[in-house]
Amino acid sequence: MNVPFMVWNPRLFPEGRHMPEVGGHVDLNPTVADILGVEPPDAWQGHSLFVPSRPNRTFFVASVDDYLLGIREDRWKYILEMTGGRESLFDLAADPEEKHNLLSTDPSRVKRMRQRLSAWIAFEDHYLTTPPPRRVPVTLRQNSVEK
Repeated sequence: MNVPFMVWNPRLFPEGRHMPEVGGHVDLNPTVADILGVEPPDAWQGHSLFVPSRPNRTFFVASVDDYLLGIREDRWKYILEMTGGRESLFDLAADPEEKHNLLSTDPSRVKRMRQRLSAWIAFEDHYLTTPPPRRVPVTLRQNSVEK
């Protein structure tokens, strides 16, 4: 999924700029701080998208209807659905909407990406042991306004 992040400032970007690199939502606050010339707090985990030395966001975790882990390599994206075990492989250059699962067409790529994801899961195990809840319970109460 592509989530666009757009900044318009003719002084900073007089000719415009397109950045195809992968970032994460955790990078948004540090990026805005960088644009404003403000030093981000040490507690922030993300990195400005404008810093060339920032780490590559190759691996990802998502929770929508399932607990997903994945990896991106260039134009390829491999996804593992943790609760059901389903796997997907997409060529993002040819199929940016991720409609055609190519898992069975490139077994060597799948094997390599699966191994890289497994190594990352082992490295990050202390963060990934408990999947996030599918639904967060919320109680809504009507506020009463006395006149």
